[in-house]
This record gives sequence, structure tokens and C-alpha cells, in this order.
Amino acid sequence: MEAKPNLDELISRYSTKIFRECEKLSSSGVNETEFRQPIDHMLEDFCAEARLNPLARSEYTLATGRADAVFNRLVIEYERPGTLSDRLAHQATAHAVDQVKRYISGLAQRQRHELTRMAGVVFDGRYIIFVRYRMGDFAVERPAPTTKESLERFLRWLASTASGIALTAENLNRDFSIEQLRTQNILRA
Repeated sequence: MEAKPNLDELISRYSTKIFRECEKLSSSGVNETEFRQPIDHMLEDFCAEARLNPLARSEYTLATGRADAVFNRLVIEYERPGTLSDRLAHQATAHAVDQVKRYISGLAQRQRHELTRMAGVVFDGRYIIFVRYRMGDFAVERPAPTTKESLERFLRWLASTASGIALTAENLNRDFSIEQLRTQNILRA
């Protein structure tokens, strides 16, 4: 039996890797897709190593729009590096925050989760903004510079939202469809 991975060590290692990638990508003039793809890949690797079963989806279509990435109950809205500002009132920053709020609401409704169990992040490699629903409204934190510490917090949020998959037809079909090995084994038994 494999030992359970040390989450703190994984968070430290992956926050360093993601930080280095953000530094590289932010200075190279990449677009949103070119920024998002390697970051999503690292997040998926992190989840796999941490055994988080993140239910990762890219460009997830909701009634409220198309979220860039959804890792179970965490919505990530990526922006082209350099798009966000350190001010929430900045037009592009405010727009991205509004998008993630709509996506959180849409995902909560679609997967039948309480809004308070959802979270969102707006991220451009230079700034990161944490968004949650608390006490009847969205709590939006000030944009924080992307640092190893802010990325550690991001990974902790990802880990904390990667449990408690909603009991929906879509999730049941994914987990117990006839194509799943566990379903085939149960039927054989």
C-alpha cells in the first residue's frame, strides 16, 4: 500500500513550479490559451499526485457562460498575462471578477452545491484574485501579486474544494457508466 503523499510538500513543490512557469510565461507575450494550458497541466499533475480526484474540466460550458477551468468546486478564470491590475475597479479586472462570480453561481446551480462551498480564482500569472460566497454575497479579495505564497494558498483552495462531489446524473454517469471498469467488475460479480 502506497503511503499517502505529504500535501504540504506537494503544495510547496508545485507552487514553486507554477511560480517559475508564470514568470516565464508572463514575460513572453503569450495569449490566454498559451498561458492556461501549461498551468492547467501542472494543476492536474498536482491533483493526481495528491490523489484529489479534482473532476477537472477545461472550457466548461454553463448557462452563465464558459468557465476557463473547473476543478470540482473551484472555478478558474484565466486572463492573458498583464491583463489584471492591482485595483478591483480596473475595467478588465472587474470584468474578470464578474465572470468568475457568474461561473460560480452557474456551477453551484448545475451541480447542486451550496454557493458557500464554491470558490473562484481570477489569474493572469502576475495577479491572483480569490473569490468566495459568504454571508449572502460574494467576498472578493484585493488582487495579490503572484508569489510562491499566493500560489500555495491557491493550491490549498484547490485541495479543499476537491472533495465532496455532488450527487448529480452527470457525475453518476461518469463514475458508474458501463464503460467504467468498476461497473463492469460489479456486473460480473
